Amino acid sequence: MKTVTAPDAVPLAQWMKDRIALLADLPEDELLALAKSARCVEFAPQETIIHQGMTIDDLHLIFSGKAAVRVRPAPGKTLERAVLGPGEIFGETSILEHGTAYASVRAEEAVTAYLIGQETLLAVVESNPRFKERLQALILARRAQTEKPAPAAA
Repeated sequence: MKTVTAPDAVPLAQWMKDRIALLADLPEDELLALAKSARCVEFAPQETIIHQGMTIDDLHLIFSGKAAVRVRPAPGKTLERAVLGPGEIFGETSILEHGTAYASVRAEEAVTAYLIGQETLLAVVESNPRFKERLQALILARRAQTEKPAPAAA
């Protein structure tokens, strides 16, 4: 991971509103608070961004590139559950539930992402019950995707 810069908050807030469905309905002041706290980072192709089981301190917003979400249901077995691209997020579960990552995330190509710190995200979550509900719904949907059984071998 390479930290690039602290982004200009106003254009980033607008990008977040336009490109990230989960954040689109946030009031301007909350979007701006998230954007002001963000830092821009780059991940090289094949770099692991998050390891399953680790504690996550930041919400990751993918600006460019693609990242694969993989789970290890058993030693030596890895299943790909999703490929995330621009405008998608990850890391929310660990932050909201004060737990560890349910999956690993690896850059499939060069990824540029904005990272929003836990403290800022939780402040917005606590001040906005509707946003909290939407995040919790996303977590439940992702958990169902992560925990679904592996396809049977042919």
